[in-house]
Amino acid sequence: MFSNIGGKIKILAVVICVLGMFFALLSAIGSATVFSQNENPLIIIFTLIIGFLISWAGSFVLYGFGELIDRVSSIDEKISSSSTYDANECLSDNHEYRPIVENRYVICPTCGERVYFGETQCKNCPQTFNWENL
Repeated sequence: MFSNIGGKIKILAVVICVLGMFFALLSAIGSATVFSQNENPLIIIFTLIIGFLISWAGSFVLYGFGELIDRVSSIDEKISSSSTYDANECLSDNHEYRPIVENRYVICPTCGERVYFGETQCKNCPQTFNWENL
């Protein structure tokens, strides 16, 4: 029931849009038959166009919400299926280590702790840092 909820919300948005357009068409036909002699035909056309536009624009928010849920679900699947970080591969001799530099510190590839510029070793693990290569 709750699998692919983003796709179901998008389908619901399309169905609501189509039903709104259908009821706008029915109201225009109904008002044309009831008030055929007394009403200006431009009012009937205006009612039809406004009904179509309101149905179409009203479905944007719901469709966008469904799209948002789809994209978040996709990101979640990619994060959960990604492999874990292998610190031994990063520390091997055949792999050049370039730390992730952020605002005045780097992230230790072994434990994820912040290591501030000038510190030669991580506080939580034996990882050493050479600042000359940065």
